[in-house]
Amino acid sequence: METETPVYKHDLVRFNDNYGRERQGYEGKTFHVPLNDREYPKSHMFHKPRERYDTEKVIGSCALSIVRCHSEDDLLRVLKNSDASLVGILKGEILNSGKPFLPYGDIASLAEVRARPSVRLAGEVELMLIKNTKK
Repeated sequence: METETPVYKHDLVRFNDNYGRERQGYEGKTFHVPLNDREYPKSHMFHKPRERYDTEKVIGSCALSIVRCHSEDDLLRVLKNSDASLVGILKGEILNSGKPFLPYGDIASLAEVRARPSVRLAGEVELMLIKNTKK
């Protein structure tokens, strides 16, 4: 799975890539496979502001949701109540004991984040929560 935010493709640089594309930029539209609207309808996208947050979208065997955390209380509520297995940072940064822990673009297991003694926000944070729907 690959996520990108913001969606500006021409400033893309891959630092790590399983397909040998390190230090390469955007390939262009010729490398994209169009999504089949029956299999992945527009309702699976997160582009509409009213549908972006706190809405679960199921794609294949993954359920995705995006949440905003404005405060530590918001973050702690997500950590306590979410049944996701992974969390990705789409905006902002999570600190642990005042030091950088999860910066923008990183992904970690939710269990790993929960295990940190004192997670805090560095400003507003946007999280993508990912869970496996096949159990």
